[in-house]
Amino acid sequence: MRVTIIRDDGVVGVAGIFRPVDLSALPAGIRAVQWNGTSGHIEYDGAANTALDSITDFKPFIERWTTAQSQSSMPPAPPSGNQTKMPALARIDAAYQAAVDVMSADYPAGEDA
Repeated sequence: MRVTIIRDDGVVGVAGIFRPVDLSALPAGIRAVQWNGTSGHIEYDGAANTALDSITDFKPFIERWTTAQSQSSMPPAPPSGNQTKMPALARIDAAYQAAVDVMSADYPAGEDA
């Protein structure tokens, strides 16, 4: 399982899916953590990267990522332009046609063109 933790962005990514996670408990100076499933590295603000041979110290952040998944009940996306426009145009067209029918009801046959 690939894991990425990015302090400045406040996100944790697992298998390429990133979610906002509270990273306030991330030790000071750590900018990012990269884990490829078997090994990785820690990136620091003012020091060289160090190798990482276990993700155990960062499991709480992965658990928060999992919790964020269950709490993310995103509202449905708003309707697209066509989803709102087409019914509105149909209502306008129906009202227009009804008005034309009322106005032309007394026209002699063949003079409605």
